[in-house]
Parts: sequence; structure tokens; C-alpha cells
Amino acid sequence: MTIHGRFRRPLTAVLVASGLAVAASATMASATVIVQDLSGNDVSQVFANTQNHWGESFTTPTAPAGTTYDHLTFSLYDANNNPVAAGSGYIRSSPYAKEPDQLAAPPALAVSTSSSGGAWTFDPNFKLAPGTTYYFYEDAPIDIVRGGDKSSGQTYWQSSAHDLNFLLAKGMDINYSLSGQINSPLSGAPEPAIWLLLTASIGGVGAALRSRRRAKAPAA
Repeated sequence: MTIHGRFRRPLTAVLVASGLAVAASATMASATVIVQDLSGNDVSQVFANTQNHWGESFTTPTAPAGTTYDHLTFSLYDANNNPVAAGSGYIRSSPYAKEPDQLAAPPALAVSTSSSGGAWTFDPNFKLAPGTTYYFYEDAPIDIVRGGDKSSGQTYWQSSAHDLNFLLAKGMDINYSLSGQINSPLSGAPEPAIWLLLTASIGGVGAALRSRRRAKAPAA
């Protein structure tokens, strides 16, 4: 098939744009566990048949400048190590020590959009920064399992009623998991798969340019 001159330049632009777009999309990972603590699976550490409201601090992993975490979900875990979620979840930038039923009153960084499938889901555009400590709280009574003492250097809070203040349990965790997408900046070295995609696009551009030069060459 012959590509006429007026289509060659658009074709070159399309090949370049396609290669860059694919390379950019390849830098965004699918949903993965960002940080978690599931160490408290011992029966002696289970709050059996005790429904409380819970809070948990967590620190995102350090990462290169420009990295963000989004498409976030947060889960707590019951005695059978199954994820649980109910009511609304809140991510805050500082500890909260008031009543669960007042969680919506002070400004939170984010409030969950749903709590189904054992996880609180947040707006996909909400982002967390790397190497930063955040605080998660929920406003519905649920059964969970506690983590080990000083298991990851974080802390948890609990309240036995919707109108009682959260109490701090310093140096302990409840079992939790934060998942989402890890978005890395393009400034880093491309992965091998990205190199292949770029090479293929550049090769296509080169072929189009060579074809154009041959078409312009005067007949012998």
C-alpha cells in the first residue's frame, strides 16, 4: 500500500505520540499493597465479640520525588484474617481524639466513597505523598484483630461507643492494609518494556522518513 505525501507527516506524528503515550501509561502500576500490618493473627490478641470504633496510623513508603499513591482502598481484618469495612472511613493528616460520630465535622483529607467488599474506597483522584504519616479512622462498630505490640512502630485508637472519645494505644497496631496505585515520575530510567515500546515507535518513524526521502528523490 502506498502512503501519499500528505499523509506521511501525520503518520510520523501519530507514531511519536503513540510511543510516548504508551511509555507514560507503563509507568503507572496496577493496584498493589502500599503498606500493611497483618502480624496480629494470634488468638490471644483478638478482641472477641467486642465491637469498637477504630483508628490506625500508617506511614507511606519513601519514594523518588514526584511519586504519588492514589486509587486507594483501606481494610481492617477480623479474627479469621478476612478484610472488614463498615460505615465511612476517614484519612487525616493528624491524630483525632474526639468521638466517632464527630469524625465528619473536622476537615479530613479524604472521606471514603464506599465500604463494600471488606474495604473503604476513596476518590481515585485523592493522592498520598511518599514517606508521610497519615491517620485512618472509621465511624461504625466492627470486630477486628489487633496487631502485635510495636509491630511496625505505629499506633491505633479505639472507642467503645459512638459518643466516647478515641483512646490511644501507643506502640501497637490493629491489622490493616492500604492498597492503591503507585505513580512514578517519568524522570526515572525507563523499564525494559518501555524501552522496547519506544524503540518500536522510533523505528516506525524512521521507516516513514526513509520512505518520504525516497519518494522525493529525482528519477535517474
